[in-house]
Amino acid sequence: MPRMIGLTLSSSQMGLTRLSMLKAAYAILPATAGRDAECATVHVDNAEAQAAMTEQREVDLLVAGAGPAGMTAALVASLHGLTVLICAKSGQVGGTGSTSAGTLWIPGNRQSRRAGFDDNAERAEQYLDALIGDDASRELRTAFLKTGPAVIDWLEQNTEVKFLPCGRHPDYRSNMKGAAVSGRAIIPQPFDGRLLGVDFARLRPPIAEYMLFGGMMIGKADIPLLVDRFRSLANFGYAAKLMTRYLADRLRYPRGTRLMMGNALVARLFFSLRRRDVDILFNAPIISVDERNGRVAGATISTADGEVCVKANKGVVLATGGYGHNARYRDAFMAYPVPTHSMASEFNHGDGISIGEQLGASIAAAGCGRRFPSPRAPTAARASIRTSCLTAPSRA
Repeated sequence: MPRMIGLTLSSSQMGLTRLSMLKAAYAILPATAGRDAECATVHVDNAEAQAAMTEQREVDLLVAGAGPAGMTAALVASLHGLTVLICAKSGQVGGTGSTSAGTLWIPGNRQSRRAGFDDNAERAEQYLDALIGDDASRELRTAFLKTGPAVIDWLEQNTEVKFLPCGRHPDYRSNMKGAAVSGRAIIPQPFDGRLLGVDFARLRPPIAEYMLFGGMMIGKADIPLLVDRFRSLANFGYAAKLMTRYLADRLRYPRGTRLMMGNALVARLFFSLRRRDVDILFNAPIISVDERNGRVAGATISTADGEVCVKANKGVVLATGGYGHNARYRDAFMAYPVPTHSMASEFNHGDGISIGEQLGASIAAAGCGRRFPSPRAPTAARASIRTSCLTAPSRA
């Protein structure tokens, strides 16, 4: 793996971003503050806040956000020998990724090639050129196409994050040059949530529409076997096995533990982090960063017991998700009429983007207002299906 450099800011879109996950695996912000430096908030005299601190911690890397991007960054850093602390704004891991389909668009991936599907980065680049033109950084796009398969392979070789080819999974704009019908999409392998033990409760559940009988997840490969369960003895046995497993799960868990799609991706990342003993602080949002001489040296996070000053010797990764529930950012960056609702996690308020602004960073807003409509459930209990915002590079 290449040396990890640069600043990672989570994408401003609201859906699961394949590019942000890959960037997070490579990008960590360096810090240069001296080892005797104290934490300080951005542009604020820190004397009173420092006195009120209930705890001070020191790590190599602080990661703000426990979605796929943040957990990937933390996992890669840990595997490279760094001490890592994750601060999660909510009481669960996963963010919007937990409620997504978990599909990654990785042209030229080895999983699809091994299954007999032919594709390469050159054809995918033609498709992206036709789809988005110059509406995104050429450098980032080239890096994504060049390194995407290598990142996936590295994760498979070093962690419990494993993938399967999607097979026939056409690009959305199949009429454009370079579009493919198969070979580019991969999905996480199913995961046994029982392996998480008591931490299973820390995994954000999928939306209700992804579960049968109020809690049983199924994948695309399950559907024909379940629909035709009475067509053959093999199909009936398969369906009966799934149902028996689910009923057994409900005796001990609030939902089924056979995890699929985005829930499986998040669970595999979480399980890998637990195996590495990476610390995660829950209900602990990042509230400010310590910026000295143009470098980030740490951050302040808020917990139920008070503020915690974290000194990060190697840097801070901002992976706090998009701005799905931030009215100011939605009005500023989304095309009119701005949708009323969002499919993003309710905790996505653009916290990392706001901190970046405080540090003087500019926002690359190109393309972030494009969206796909989704039906909204009529009742509050099923209000998770709402209008979503996804960028063209994220869903290709």
